[in-house]
Amino acid sequence: MHHAPRLVPAAPLILLAFVVSTAHGAEGGSEAAAQAEAITLALRPTVGSVYHTETIADQTITQTVQGIEQTVEQKTTIGNRMEVTASEGAHTTIAITITRVAVEQSAPGQPAQSYDSQAADQAVPAAMKPLAALPETRYTITCDRRGSVIASEGLDGLVDKLAASMADTLPPQQLEMVKEQTRKQFGKQAMEQSAESLLAHHPEQPVRPGDSWKREIAINMGFAIEVDSEYVLQEHDADRAVAELSSGMTAAQGEMQMGPMTVKPDLSGTQTGTVIFDRASGWPVQLDLEQTVEGSLHMDAQGRSMEIPMKVRMTMSHRATLQTDTGSTDDEAPATATDDAEDAEDATD
Repeated sequence: MHHAPRLVPAAPLILLAFVVSTAHGAEGGSEAAAQAEAITLALRPTVGSVYHTETIADQTITQTVQGIEQTVEQKTTIGNRMEVTASEGAHTTIAITITRVAVEQSAPGQPAQSYDSQAADQAVPAAMKPLAALPETRYTITCDRRGSVIASEGLDGLVDKLAASMADTLPPQQLEMVKEQTRKQFGKQAMEQSAESLLAHHPEQPVRPGDSWKREIAINMGFAIEVDSEYVLQEHDADRAVAELSSGMTAAQGEMQMGPMTVKPDLSGTQTGTVIFDRASGWPVQLDLEQTVEGSLHMDAQGRSMEIPMKVRMTMSHRATLQTDTGSTDDEAPATATDDAEDAEDATD
């Protein structure tokens, strides 16, 4: 009997996909005038800024194996410290430290499992050992003004580090399978894609309320998913800008090798959500998403084939809080007169 592959929690800046509270402006004519202005949304945080982020993803994975429906419930919480270390021209360098990993999971025929890196004296379930090795991992990314990742450092040894955590519990052949699956979810490319899913939401040109723009990114859900999103600016004031997004999601063409098994995903879905940008820095400070992906996995092994219908539902919330000089966290500082002047200049370029 072949078992469907278990989807492991997505990459630490994860999963998946994709920021906002409501923005309030002044009343009357001044509000109407402000709303009519074109604004520039670009990633340009101050060097030395530190953001503390929390990303929470709730997944329900339903799959049918040999006529039997199975449902896996999973909640993943990822905490990060993101420090802006350099800014040169249109590029920003960010040092990321994973500060927390917490997972709760229930699956048919198995006891519920959980792990939280902040809990003291906690036994780590064998399947979650790679996740337990993530906290204190540090790496850097370099982004352009639209939040796209153009380079990274410090990720080359991460897959070996996570796979090594399973060395005492798996035979060599199974360990190689785990290492390959780990590479797909926590390798250099997957981690860069995860960062983009949280940062890369900006338009290329200045926008007014009602204007739209498109972005295309890739995310990792255990297999590559291409996300084609359209954003519409809803409103803005001096401090925040709010956009709504809707996306089409399609599994990338190709096959995955999982040991002796070849897996070809045939999946597609939709995503809706809201993103809030801080006006001064362009940092996405809030992201709320709902995703539904469904279809099937085609699996071939040793001359036998199987098709597994699958549906994944996920809600995701992401919050980024700026650290103040005292070490506490607070909302992003409002835009200054200089920032507004730069916005006006950008809008005329």
